[in-house]
Parts: sequence; structure tokens; C-alpha cells
Amino acid sequence: MVDIMWEDGRPPVLVELDDRRRTALGRVGHKEHTRYLVEERSDGTLIWRPAVVVPEHELRFMQAHPEAYAEVRRQQAAPDPARRQPRPAREPRKTRETEGTREAPEIREARGARDRAKAEAVPA
Repeated sequence: MVDIMWEDGRPPVLVELDDRRRTALGRVGHKEHTRYLVEERSDGTLIWRPAVVVPEHELRFMQAHPEAYAEVRRQQAAPDPARRQPRPAREPRKTRETEGTREAPEIREARGARDRAKAEAVPA
């Protein structure tokens, strides 16, 4: 086995393609990178660069407002943790058990009488 290390000291990862030329990239890259631009060089080398898709209307806005673009880039470089707020916890769903029954007392009484009559009718 040949010991190969990249410039940053990490060992390379062997990636194999299936018969449809697909592969899994679970062992490479950062989990936050989900899209890549891939460049294929003449020698067959593939260069994968993380990419972000920006809708056209946002791109036009950023081009027209360079200060907004600069702020977006600043936030991407060093996000302000104070701005992130956790989603509020949901209140538990209200059910008959948690709310109590909504039936009128006379309906409860009739239902109870019906259930008692069924129990008495069953032969022991």
C-alpha cells in the first residue's frame, strides 16, 4: 500500500462509481455542503467546489445593492449567534383526556346506562 497524503495532511478517500456512474460522498466534504459545481479537466481530474444557488431576483438585488451583498458575505463568514433564536416549543395537543370530556352530563349518563345494560346482557 502506498502512503499518500494531501497537502493538508489528510489521507485521500477512494470513491467508487456504480454501474450507473453514481457514488456516495458520505466520507468526504462538509455536511453543510449539499451542492457542488464540478469542473472536469482534460486529464480526467474532477474539481468539486461547494456551491449555493441564488434565485435570479436575489442576484439582481445584490448586484444593484452592493452594500447588501457585502452584509450577506459578512454574515456568511461570521454569523452572529445572538440573531439565531430557537423555535418556540409547541404546546401539546388538546385531547379529551387532557381537556376533560366535552359531552353534556345527560349524554354521559345515557352512554353510561347503555354500557351498563350491555354488560348485564352478556351471559356469564
